[in-house]
Amino acid sequence: MLSEEERERYHRFRFDRDRNLFLSAHAAKRLLLARYTGTPPAQLEFACNAYGKPYLPGNDAPVFNLSHTRGFVAVAIADPSFELGVDTEDSQRGGNWRDLITRVLTPGEREQILHCLEAEQQARFFELWTLKEAYSKAKGLGLSLPLHSFSFQLDGDGIALQTEFDALGWQFELHPNGVFRIALAARNQKCAPWRSELREMSLWRDR
Repeated sequence: MLSEEERERYHRFRFDRDRNLFLSAHAAKRLLLARYTGTPPAQLEFACNAYGKPYLPGNDAPVFNLSHTRGFVAVAIADPSFELGVDTEDSQRGGNWRDLITRVLTPGEREQILHCLEAEQQARFFELWTLKEAYSKAKGLGLSLPLHSFSFQLDGDGIALQTEFDALGWQFELHPNGVFRIALAARNQKCAPWRSELREMSLWRDR
């Protein structure tokens, strides 16, 4: 199902668990996009923008974004009028999340974490981090968009983007799924109303 380039990337992983995660993510991407395009999964051909964000060529091709963490894959798909980004993280993964705070969050976002109860601080960190990653991926600018150049304010169910540039029209969603946190960032360039729909699928292979 994978392209030659994807197979080369697959074989570069040192550990089976990382190879399997890569395979699951890119198989899911191809299987889902095949449903929307009518093209067999193995025949889908991708291109990348100047910053490395993949896309399907063609004016009518759906836009998509892919994110994965160990044990979980998220694929977001929308019609061509959308800018779209998704990110997922394991909120209970190993390592000290506090070591990442100054690297990925603004002072205002760090203040939001401090105002949470101690038991809720880790979850709030991953909510903010996935939102920032999803927005960054939706913009498709790679590392040229510094994570400290924009921030998010969470107030109840409200999610507000704070930035000096390009803040209009964006909508954001957070979806907890067990230990995983999923963030969606989207903007419809036609300014038409929209809503997201979550679906779950399982991938396995015959033994």
